[in-house]
Amino acid sequence: MSGFAYLENGEHEPYAPRDFSILKLLVDLRNAMATDDKVDPWRSALLRVARDSSEIEAEFEYDKASRWAVTPGNSEQRAAELSPFKK
Repeated sequence: MSGFAYLENGEHEPYAPRDFSILKLLVDLRNAMATDDKVDPWRSALLRVARDSSEIEAEFEYDKASRWAVTPGNSEQRAAELSPFKK
């Protein structure tokens, strides 16, 4: 579970939650969605949270678990790709 914090000046910095208890809630959500929709569970999720408006976006990947994986080799590319909400 990793990502980026985007600063007002357009820069970004790596970010990970201090408390990973959210993972249990995400697993519960994944299982509930799969049950309700009668589909296989999604394999990864992308969450965007806007600090200034508390707006949240969620995307789910059902096939490729590594779709949004951040690695040392792709960090800058992912930071651009996962940029914050478009205004």
